[in-house]
Amino acid sequence: MSFGTMEQTAPVNSAAPRNARVRLIVTVGSVLVILASIVAIVLVVAKPAKSDGAALADQRAAASSAANALVQGQYTFDKSMLQGSTMPAFRAKVEAVVTPKYDVTFQLLASKVEAVVQAAGLKSTIAIWSTGVAAISSDRATVLVVGAYTQWLPKTKGGTDYRSAGEVPFRDVLSLVNVNGKWLVDNQAPAEGMPPTAPPAASATSGASK
Repeated sequence: MSFGTMEQTAPVNSAAPRNARVRLIVTVGSVLVILASIVAIVLVVAKPAKSDGAALADQRAAASSAANALVQGQYTFDKSMLQGSTMPAFRAKVEAVVTPKYDVTFQLLASKVEAVVQAAGLKSTIAIWSTGVAAISSDRATVLVVGAYTQWLPKTKGGTDYRSAGEVPFRDVLSLVNVNGKWLVDNQAPAEGMPPTAPPAASATSGASK
């Protein structure tokens, strides 16, 4: 009696391909994570960071701009700004760049200016010659503004033709504080060696009565 040859077939291990696929997926995921990290690092390194010098220059420019805005605002006005007996636009320009402390001083000046503009038609223009930052830190700055303002009075009462009441040079030192990232004027005074510059309304009062 003969027996046929019996062939043994090895059992198929279905877990092996599955494990291989898992390992492949994990490997690819790891590579992608690594690549993403490399890209992020390259982007951070490649992005130009603002240097301390550039940041300081920005702060100096912002402080100078606020100082100029104050001086420009308080020495620029005419009767076209009147609304009744006040000049809201005149006040608003200055109020936007001063601290509450300095605003108290400005409101007194504004009342005088408005009274003379209403009574005599006073007009004032200004030329800023130079602006320089004398000192600056993260929260305080001192700015020097040099220029001259010119006052004008109507040749006839209520007229539109003006005569100059004279040019008045000034050199003002402005102290500023940084409030929530914005520079505001906290004080204003004539520079040492220069006589105090009279407020526009005060110096024009005598001329308005002529």
